[in-house]
This record gives sequence, structure tokens and C-alpha cells, in this order.
Amino acid sequence: MEKHFLLNSHNFYRTYFLDETARPTIFVVPGGGYKYTSPRESEPVAKAFLKYGFHVVILNYRETTETYPMPGTYLGKALEEIKMDKRVGKIIGLGFSAGGHCLLEYCLHTKDYPSKVRPDLLMLGYPVVTADVEVAHKGSFEVLLGERTEEETLRNYLSLETQVTKDNAIDLFLWGTYTDSSVPVENSIRLIDAYHKAGGNAEYHMFYFGGHGLSVANAETSNGNSDMESPYIARWVEFAVDWINNKL
Repeated sequence: MEKHFLLNSHNFYRTYFLDETARPTIFVVPGGGYKYTSPRESEPVAKAFLKYGFHVVILNYRETTETYPMPGTYLGKALEEIKMDKRVGKIIGLGFSAGGHCLLEYCLHTKDYPSKVRPDLLMLGYPVVTADVEVAHKGSFEVLLGERTEEETLRNYLSLETQVTKDNAIDLFLWGTYTDSSVPVENSIRLIDAYHKAGGNAEYHMFYFGGHGLSVANAETSNGNSDMESPYIARWVEFAVDWINNKL
């Protein structure tokens, strides 16, 4: 594992390369409500995909407290740097919760950022999508926007279901749970609907039970909480690997 700092800040990404061979690379953007980088959605996710022969990169984008658009700026810079590494083949972005919002926002609004490198494929787990107050994850937007939280035009721009077009809709693998009480499933449903209307390509797995932040849903990520461990839900990793292999 190597650590690389971004833009002279405390933010960084970590690389987990299996060898010197060029391989498809999973670019992980963990959740944490835009407050911190969730450890449960970091190394355990890397381990899950390394065993399938992928390289993995994990982004720590919340070591500083800057508001929008800086999280996306750090994300784009990390993509730009890893793209230049000869060991990195196709890049598959994987964002969880607020990290999913950060990754998707960058992908939909790449034109706004200095870095223009985008993932070749996109995967999201129980993502924050909409700023609509009826179903939004309020805390994520409060942290991301700071004093601009109530700016309606900006909130609309960051309601990502309104931003999907045929041109910016990267092929998507999406998963979540019907009973998520933190980030309501309506976030994912709105995104899938937007993809469908725009003519994008998406696969969606909605499990009928399970809470928020399941990560890879195994003993390493459950922290002893049986409600956070489920072999049934953990299958999403296998589904995702099959999806990637069919896309590449």
C-alpha cells in the first residue's frame, strides 16, 4: 500500500496494486456524511475486490473540511494521477453513501472541474443522490454546502437525479436496501428513473431488508452487529464483479 497526498493538502489516496500488471482498477470513494472517510467502506472493500484480481485505490477526501466544490476537486485530481500509472487499466468508480454523491457529482459535472478524467464504469452503494428535503440526507448537504445550505439554485444543481443526460450517464451498477432508514431508497429510485429517461445503461439490485452502511456486509465490517452482516446481501460484490466482466 502506498499513500499519495493531493494538492498540498491532508487529503490522500491509497493504492493497493496486486502486481505490476495493468489491471482494471476499482476506485473507492467511501461514505461518511461528507464529515469523514468511513473505514468500514475502505480496506474491507479493497480486500473484497483484490481477491477477484482487481487493483484498488481508496480515496480519503475528507481529511479537510472544505465545502463544495472541493471534495470533487480532490476526487478528480486523484483520478488524473492514477490514470497516468501504467498499472491502471480501466477505472471502475465505486462510491458509498455520501461518497457516492461525491463520485456521481464529479461524473455528471466533470466540465466544472480542473481534472477531466472520468471512470470507465460507475458503481454506487446506497448513495446520497437528491437534495430534495423530503428524502434528502440532510446532514450530508449541511456539511457539503456549509453556509450555502439554503441556496436553492445550488441545491437543485446538486440534486443529481436532475443532472443525468445521455452524454454524462456512465454505465451504472447500483445497489441498496429497501429498508434503509438513513438515506431513503427513493434516492436510488430517482437516479434509476433519471438514467432510464435519459437513455443511460444501469443495473439495480435492491435488497428487501438491511440498514444503511452495510459495506461488504461481512464480519469485518459488521463490528459485531449481526444486523450489519448478511451473506445474502454480501452477494452484491459477486454481482458487481460479473457486471464489470461483462462490461469490459
